[in-house]
Amino acid sequence: MKQVSVRSLLAAGALSAALALPAAAQDQAAKDAYLRYHQAIAVTAKCEEKVFNDAEQSHMATYIDQHVNNQLGAGERLHLIEQAKSNAYELVTKWGCDSDKVGEYRTLFEQELLPVL
Repeated sequence: MKQVSVRSLLAAGALSAALALPAAAQDQAAKDAYLRYHQAIAVTAKCEEKVFNDAEQSHMATYIDQHVNNQLGAGERLHLIEQAKSNAYELVTKWGCDSDKVGEYRTLFEQELLPVL
């Protein structure tokens, strides 16, 4: 049986931790992007009183999933969509549809999501 030294175990642990940091950063970037896209959808729906049909929802979902490299599981996606709706409601209620803060999301929708509809 091969003996493993404490030093090699620590080195392996440090390497694993170092490799996990970029993965964690990528995961957070994917969550942030996913949330931002869905806030853009929710803001647009609220400000334009728009209801997206199933085909439109599907096209936007495909675009967003590709943009985040399908990194998020279904539960995480659902959580972020609900958070986006809540955030969008608060933004629009507090600042209004013509504000700069809301305008950032409307611009994102117009530039990236509207073309896929």
